[in-house]
Amino acid sequence: RTGRSRPRQPAKIIVVDHLSSYVTTLCENIERNLHILCTAEEREAIAVSTVHKEALALVRKVHPRMFPATEADVRECVETLRLRHAPEYDAGFVRGEWDNVVRLQGIGRWEEYRSAQRTGRGRGLGIKERRRLWQVFGGTLDNFEGRDLLDWSGLCQRGLELLTDGSVRSPYTAVVVDEVQDLTPPELRFLKALCSVQPGNLLLCGDTGQRIYPGGFSLRTLGIEVRGRASVLRINYRTTEQIRRCADRILGAVTDDMDGGDEQRAGTRSLLRGPEPRFAGHPTREDEITAAVATVRAWVADGLAPEAVGIFARTNKRLDDLCEAFDKTGVSWHRLSDRDAAGEGKVHLGTMHRAKGLEFKAVLVLGCGDAEVPSRAALRSADDPQDREAAEARERRLLYVAITRARDEVAVFWTGTPSRFLDPLIGTKETGA
Repeated sequence: RTGRSRPRQPAKIIVVDHLSSYVTTLCENIERNLHILCTAEEREAIAVSTVHKEALALVRKVHPRMFPATEADVRECVETLRLRHAPEYDAGFVRGEWDNVVRLQGIGRWEEYRSAQRTGRGRGLGIKERRRLWQVFGGTLDNFEGRDLLDWSGLCQRGLELLTDGSVRSPYTAVVVDEVQDLTPPELRFLKALCSVQPGNLLLCGDTGQRIYPGGFSLRTLGIEVRGRASVLRINYRTTEQIRRCADRILGAVTDDMDGGDEQRAGTRSLLRGPEPRFAGHPTREDEITAAVATVRAWVADGLAPEAVGIFARTNKRLDDLCEAFDKTGVSWHRLSDRDAAGEGKVHLGTMHRAKGLEFKAVLVLGCGDAEVPSRAALRSADDPQDREAAEARERRLLYVAITRARDEVAVFWTGTPSRFLDPLIGTKETGA
C-alpha cells in the first residue's frame, strides 16, 4: 500500500514505541520487507520510524532542550508527591490512576481531570478526592515542565498542539501505522494530525488479540472515522490451521473492534496445514529444560535449520536456565535482545514481549505453568480490581502472541499446574479443534 501511493513528500510508516527492543524488531522487519516489495524509487519516498521518535523530533523544533521523562522519573515524582499530598491512597492505586486515566487520556489540566471519564475503574472518586489527587498529578506535570521533561504521552500531546497551531508543519502526506492496537489516545491524535492535510491518507493496521500493553480506545471518539471504510482480514497466511484454532481458543470468540464495539473472530481460516500443537507438563523445572533441549535437537535432526526455531518464555530467568543447558549439550543459541547479528546456525530465544513481529517455522513456549503465566508480578502491581482484570487479559494475549509466532509447529511446556489460559486446550480430544 505504501509503495503504490508514490507520494510527492515522504510517506511515513509509524510503529508503536513501547519497548525499544520490540520496536527495533518491527522496524527492521518492515525495512527488510520494503526492500523486497518496493523499487528503489519507491523506497526513497518511504521512511520507517516510531511515533515517539516523530513526536520528540517535532517538539524539539520549538523546544530544543526537551527530553523524554524516564520511567524512573515518573515513579519517583508520583510517589514523592503522593506521600506529601495524598498518603491515604495506596501507591498502586495512584499509579494506576496516573497510567490509566491521566496519561492514557492525555490530561494536562485540572479542569480535564475534574470531568474525566473513569470507565472501568474499580473505585469511584468525588470532586474533593479528585482535587486531592490532582495535587499529585498536576504537581508531577509541573515538575517535569520545570526540568524540560515530558513523558511520552506529554510529548505526543505537545506535538499535536504545535501541529494544530501551526508552529510546526508535518513533513508527511501519508501515515501508515502498524500494531495500532498498542497505541494510546494521545499517540493516535498525534498521528492523525501528522496527515491532517490529507486525512484520507491515514492507514491503520492492527489486531486487538495482540494488544499486550495498557491502553484501549475508540477510534470514533478520537475523530478517526473508520465505519464503512474498515476491512477485517479473514485469511491467515502465517500459521497453520491447527495453530490458529489453538491460539483462537485461548483468546475466546470475541475481541473489541477498536471502535467501541465487539468483533467476532469466527470465520478466519489458514491456508497452511501442519501437526497439532504439542502440550506437555513436567514434574520439575529440570525435567522441563531437558525436554526442551530434546525437542529442539529433534527439530534440527529432522532437517529444520536452527535459525528457524524460536523459543519464548515469560521471563529472562527461564531463558537463562535453557541457555545453560544448551551450552552443555552443544546447541548454539542467540538471545533476541542481543544487538549483534544473529547469524546462521543458532536457535533464537526471547521473552514473550520480544516475540512481537517475529516468525519461525517452529516455536517452543517455555514456562507456561500457572505460577508463571499470568505473571504474578504483573498482577500484583495492579491493585484496582479493574486494573487487575485488564492485566490478566494482557497476559492472556501475550501467550497468544508467543504461540502464533510459529508457522508450522509449536510446543508448549510447563512445570506443575498448567496456566489457567490453557484450560480450553488441555484434556480435549482434539487440541486444535
